[in-house]
Amino acid sequence: MLTFHTLRTMCAQTTGYGVIMQTMTKSWTDERLEERFDGIDDRFDEVDRRFEAVDKRFDDVDRKFEAVDRRFDKLEAKFDAKFEATDSKFDSKFDGLRAEMNTRFNASEARFDGLQRTMIRFYSAVILALLGLIATQL
Repeated sequence: MLTFHTLRTMCAQTTGYGVIMQTMTKSWTDERLEERFDGIDDRFDEVDRRFEAVDKRFDDVDRKFEAVDRRFDKLEAKFDAKFEATDSKFDSKFDGLRAEMNTRFNASEARFDGLQRTMIRFYSAVILALLGLIATQL
């Protein structure tokens, strides 16, 4: 809440600040301002020189990273070649193993087919013998 007392205090403070600012602007001549701005310019020039040095360091770091990238690319190519060779070795070994397994399964399948034919013939003979026995008994 704005009271008379706070309003009076605020007016007194701003009046005091105005007097201080007037005193400060009178003491700051154009020459002093120019000296200050020249000093600020000199400081910014120094900051620019430092940033240029930092930029050069980053350029060096970039070059080193590019060298590391090239080394990784070479390693990646070597690994790819090695993995490709290993894959082809495994493929050839597995192809041979697969062919051998297929040959053995085909042989087992032929045996089971022969066993099945033998069983069909045997049971057919048994059935015919039983039918013959039944026919002679009637």
